[in-house]
Amino acid sequence: MEPPQQKRKRQFDFMTSDILKSKQMHLLADQYFSSLGNTVFIVSALITLVQAGLATVAQAKNVSEEAQSKFNITIALLSAFSVFWQSFAKHWDFSGRAGLHKSASSALTKLYNVAQLRAREEQAKDSCATNSGDDSNGNNAVPLLSKNDLAGLGVVEEGVEGINTDLLPTDLIGVGVDEDGEDDTLDDLQDLHKKSSSVFATLTKQFEQATEGCTSQVPVKITAAFETLDTRIGACKKEIGSTGLKNDPRRVKWEKVYPSLYRILTTTIISQPGWPFILPSPDKI
Repeated sequence: MEPPQQKRKRQFDFMTSDILKSKQMHLLADQYFSSLGNTVFIVSALITLVQAGLATVAQAKNVSEEAQSKFNITIALLSAFSVFWQSFAKHWDFSGRAGLHKSASSALTKLYNVAQLRAREEQAKDSCATNSGDDSNGNNAVPLLSKNDLAGLGVVEEGVEGINTDLLPTDLIGVGVDEDGEDDTLDDLQDLHKKSSSVFATLTKQFEQATEGCTSQVPVKITAAFETLDTRIGACKKEIGSTGLKNDPRRVKWEKVYPSLYRILTTTIISQPGWPFILPSPDKI
């Protein structure tokens, strides 16, 4: 049977992997929409430049009336196309959508970095403590996020209800022994479960606040690429899980593998020909 602390640590790692996945998706969407927005701006600027050049040439004295008529017709056509192009750009609003994805990616990056730093800090404290909260297998408890960690991330305001400021690593020390030295394992484990649940709920809330402000959808091909990766890994997990023991120390720790796979997938996508102007096909990645 998997120890409770190890299970919670594994669940925490899966949650941080989901945060990284969403961050990478919004980062790719930001690059894609930014490139389209820059393209629209460059085309608009070129149209305006050509119109000004043709208008200057048409007013020259050594230009015949027939040439001036052609210039005027060309300028009129460019003006009509410019109005259409500006309407097109306003409708799709690529720059605005890029800004939304950039904000979401930035907030998720801060949340992910704080979670990772807090996890390393707790591991360092546990390794130096003489009476740590490690289980019999030497697995560290779930790294807990305090209010100071979550405040100032750009996705949560000070004083948000539901944030427990007393979630400190010392709460996990001495599980099973009360102040009188008596065995109190059941009560301690119940308190630990409540605090861990509060940590997961708080982390989930920050994740929702970081993404709910982005009303722009991630391009379908980017989403499909990440979902395809999850599907393939899910098939591998079932295949490996059906042939090995659940508590086998040699089993693959997928919660540690997912972050690397998401980063590799991001690198593969941005390395495709035509990126960021052309989205790659998910089945070819």
